[in-house]
Amino acid sequence: MTHLASITVINSAGNEEYIEYFYNPDTKTYHTRITEDIFMTYELFTEELEISEETALKEIAMIKTCPDPDNKMCQCPVHRSGHRFGI
Repeated sequence: MTHLASITVINSAGNEEYIEYFYNPDTKTYHTRITEDIFMTYELFTEELEISEETALKEIAMIKTCPDPDNKMCQCPVHRSGHRFGI
């Protein structure tokens, strides 16, 4: 799988999420991996999903406009949008 982009955000529950986007050239499919750091329990939850090409390309384009995608405190329009990435 080829890594395409990633972003770190704070979700509505106040937990940190690290969202990664991948492309599998063998199956010609796009995938996302969401790792949530659950604040109150110090546990990590990871979910991997196949997503549509349209969703993947739209979200990757959004991420590429951010000057610092892995900075969860970034104040760019992408981070402030509250967009639910990876689903």
